[in-house]
Amino acid sequence: MPKAVFRCDAGPGIGNGHVFRNLAIAAELKKRGWECLFAGNRAANVIMTSVVVEDERVPFLELDHPRDPEHFLAKLESLRDLVVFDHYGLDATYESVVRKRAGKILVLDDLANRDHDADLLLDQGVARVRDDYEGLISSQCRTLFGLNYVLIRPTVLTAREACLQLDRTAPVERLLVTVGGMDGREILPTLVAGILHLKCDLKIDVVLGSKAKTLEKIQNMSSANINVHVDTSKMPTLISAADFGIGVGGVSAFERCCCGVPSLLIEVADNQKQTCQALGQAGAAHFLGKWDQVSAGDLSSSLCEYVDNGLARKTMSDSAFQLIDGFGAQRVVDEIFSF
Repeated sequence: MPKAVFRCDAGPGIGNGHVFRNLAIAAELKKRGWECLFAGNRAANVIMTSVVVEDERVPFLELDHPRDPEHFLAKLESLRDLVVFDHYGLDATYESVVRKRAGKILVLDDLANRDHDADLLLDQGVARVRDDYEGLISSQCRTLFGLNYVLIRPTVLTAREACLQLDRTAPVERLLVTVGGMDGREILPTLVAGILHLKCDLKIDVVLGSKAKTLEKIQNMSSANINVHVDTSKMPTLISAADFGIGVGGVSAFERCCCGVPSLLIEVADNQKQTCQALGQAGAAHFLGKWDQVSAGDLSSSLCEYVDNGLARKTMSDSAFQLIDGFGAQRVVDEIFSF
């Protein structure tokens, strides 16, 4: 049985998205008979304790020294047919050491700011081209760029099928608010305040991690309409139940688009800028701007505009469905198999 290991971390500074997008690749590999293993820091391990892929738990190696490649190799014990790196803090120095135990190396990157020792590089950036990685990868390294390769978990893809049948012109009853598991910019209280300012009878589903700094503030915001979902494993269910979304430009933005959820979008990291702009320009979301430029009033007025306009919501939903079809992981694994 071929084997793959995924090296990714999670935490307040980087969120949980690296783990979730790698799970999409792992699920597709497992469908095709591969054995998958994840390795990373403690925060990533906490996430993986509630994850099931193809009806099985995915083994996890918790690394005591996450930046030490020799420690990683010692944990691996045996050769892996594929090693996948998705970590902004690791580069060719780390990857080259691990190559002695790797058949092939796949790197996921969004930044194009460091060297890589990779056989295949994936960057989901909308406007990304190979010249952006000039001098950072070898001439033999194959590259995959753009939204065709957006990684969507199978459970979200299943939710998409149900969402395709929804009437997006129907009145808005449920809002889904996701800002990343850690809410590193601490913007969630501002967003919830903006929603409550509308004084509408909306059910608000807020998704947050147990280690988020703003968790206690959100739990203390007095409203019977707020449901706080902590470290939830039911994200696809929440997405399919949402009539409208508010979130940031990470993995969750792609998942909302895949399911046609019309959304307000906020940039909380520099590497999200191109994605947020592209989704906004395509009409798949309404881009409000950078996190420190969005007030509760801004959010409240924009939300009111869409809550009262079913046609605008449907138009946005249709654009989102067309932009991301959810089959990126299959395309990436096809490329892996073509080696």
